Amino acid sequence: MGQEVETEVPRAAEAGLYTGKDEGRLCTLVRAQLVRAQLADAASGAVQRSRVRARGKEKIKKTARHHTNS
Repeated sequence: MGQEVETEVPRAAEAGLYTGKDEGRLCTLVRAQLVRAQLADAASGAVQRSRVRARGKEKIKKTARHHTNS
């Protein structure tokens, strides 16, 4: 369901070379990427929900027309 998101974590962080203030910046970067991914997931979920609602309304309209024409 969730999207796979590539992180932009520098190789130095992967090697454990970040300390102190740099580590805080790295945490901020990762947190921002997580928020961005969550927003993208939420937006895609909203689009899917609106499509489902639209299909449901279309079915209701078709059913109503069918009953009126009978």
